Amino acid sequence: MRSVIFDSSCLIDMHKGRLLISMLNLPYDFQIPEIIFKDELLSIASAEKKSLKKHGLKVVGLSGESVLRANRYFKQNPRLSLKDCFALVLAEQVSDCILLTGDANLRHTASDIRIEVHGVLWVIDEMRNNKTVNPSVLHRALSIFKNDEMIFLPEREIEMRLRSLKREL
Repeated sequence: MRSVIFDSSCLIDMHKGRLLISMLNLPYDFQIPEIIFKDELLSIASAEKKSLKKHGLKVVGLSGESVLRANRYFKQNPRLSLKDCFALVLAEQVSDCILLTGDANLRHTASDIRIEVHGVLWVIDEMRNNKTVNPSVLHRALSIFKNDEMIFLPEREIEMRLRSLKREL
């Protein structure tokens, strides 16, 4: 089973769309660095965090060497946050994984070192293709994404998916 490594932005977006638990039903092994899970997800209540772990989200601690490697990436790539670098290092350690991020700088850095990268809309497509959630739930989530000024997804791509899902409702 392939692994999907999260940065904080995608997990927060999926939370806003109320899709976190449904997403964990996809046929992937979902992982997040412990430091991101503890420090970056302040909008997610502790009870929900426990539920995410119960439903299969793996919270991974990084070794001292991995933390040093993340710090080196951070110094070499000033456009990345240190937390982004933790996700990048975890993705490096997991063979044949997917890094899930909405951050353009992290996408480019990961692609440069041959890590497959996707974003929230890929997860939506995977949920639809795997039929892990009702199309009406995906439609609602995409409407939330479209109307949230803090979620930065391509409007054209959202509109295309909304129209397509509407035909299934």
